[in-house]
Amino acid sequence: MKRRDFIKQSAKAMAFCMVPLPEFTYQEAYTQAQLLGKNNSLILNKSIVQKETYNAFLSLKNAAAKENINPQIVSGYRSYLRQQQIWNRKYNRYKAKGLSETAIIKNITQYSTFPGTSRHHWGTDIDIIDANAKRPKNLLLTENYYEDGPYNNLRLWMEEHAATYGFIMTYPNLTDRPGFLHEPWHFSYAPTAKKMLHQYTKLPLNNLLKNKKVLGADFFVENELPTYLKNYVLGIHKELL
Repeated sequence: MKRRDFIKQSAKAMAFCMVPLPEFTYQEAYTQAQLLGKNNSLILNKSIVQKETYNAFLSLKNAAAKENINPQIVSGYRSYLRQQQIWNRKYNRYKAKGLSETAIIKNITQYSTFPGTSRHHWGTDIDIIDANAKRPKNLLLTENYYEDGPYNNLRLWMEEHAATYGFIMTYPNLTDRPGFLHEPWHFSYAPTAKKMLHQYTKLPLNNLLKNKKVLGADFFVENELPTYLKNYVLGIHKELL
């Protein structure tokens, strides 16, 4: 499946992976708007990640460089509006094929999430590639990260070393994990992401996620939300819970 939705920030991301930023301590409480992707005040330069996530990534990047691996962020922060655009475009595509509401949601949520529920809203999550490897036409495909794929060495290095710098593969390849399909490119900065998830799960989401501008929102909230929160929002690596 093509993953072009998540790679539009790469040029900006490269510019920021050059110099360290001052130390930054995450706040203990986050606003509702920040947790839903409707306020980007925590985000470095309003586009990529939080400062603490950036500094941790820079340390990881410098360590990987010793083995000729060059982790590059191709997607970091994503706003509620951007996620809404992604969702609506996919919704319309599946609707045009005559799929039911349930089938539409099932197809979209193989990889994409409902607006207001994305971890990319927080500035703690990153999708990465190896900038030293040959760049394939479509970056974020599972086959690129395994066997003869250009990012296999990146995946292997991250699996061994990423946790040292606070990063955890969010959606590991485990048969008993529900929710989104395996994403070997997606990592969360655990020290901050765990705090945000804890606060996020306390929000009155059944009210907050209803939005007439999001296609199928009423059906989603009324029929899918409880299971979705359990299987998708919490269907992550156990170290991130």
